Amino acid sequence: MKKIVFLIVSCAFCASLHAQSSMVACGMDASSASGSVSASVGQIIAVEQSSSQGVVNAGVQQPYEILTVGIDDYPSIMLSMSVYPNPTTEGVNLQISEMEYSNLQGVLYNIEGKLLQMIPIDGSLTHIALQSLPTGVYVLKINKEKSTLKTFKIIKQK
Repeated sequence: MKKIVFLIVSCAFCASLHAQSSMVACGMDASSASGSVSASVGQIIAVEQSSSQGVVNAGVQQPYEILTVGIDDYPSIMLSMSVYPNPTTEGVNLQISEMEYSNLQGVLYNIEGKLLQMIPIDGSLTHIALQSLPTGVYVLKINKEKSTLKTFKIIKQK
């Protein structure tokens, strides 16, 4: 009898769970002075809400992928770096903490490995403008003298 009651309670609990189950092709963000919108493309099931001011299709949102690639060849160096916002539409900020900034340089490559830009780093926060670059994936390497300390993948959106 206890097993049957446990089975019924378990089934009732599992029936009340909800999860995202849509596969989407891609997603994006758009913003203006009056607000912002985040969207998923390729979704099969969506809920539509409409009013006199417009239509909103609500559904699944996918998380951003933020990757740091590379090998930590210098475990004795206390290195904390981050690049944000990623994905971006205009540019990224390179935040460095717990490290001296002298002799640091950023090098930006396209996905094919072509050198695009050399970026001097002279403080804990460096802005890297990407407005003039087309939509795509870029690689940012942070070098100290001739050694690469860290590598970031940056996604540039429209």
